[in-house]
Amino acid sequence: MEKNLWKSLNTIHKTESTWNCMRVESSTINGIPDVHCCCNGVSFFLELKANNDKNYGLSKYQIIWQLDYMKAGGKVFILKETLSK
Repeated sequence: MEKNLWKSLNTIHKTESTWNCMRVESSTINGIPDVHCCCNGVSFFLELKANNDKNYGLSKYQIIWQLDYMKAGGKVFILKETLSK
């Protein structure tokens, strides 16, 4: 589950003094990724995924948001957790 992926990331970030990660909760912006991070001076967004769906289960809004952000020079990544069988 994505909440478990966030818990793991949050635990790691708390041990790193040069990391800042914040969960983003927005019902007003379609497609915005789940987490904003700044690690060692590098700012980026993370989309958390914990599924085996086609295209990682990204919605069209998420794809459009990520493409627009990258076109503007921003960094966005998908952090995928493999589900155990």
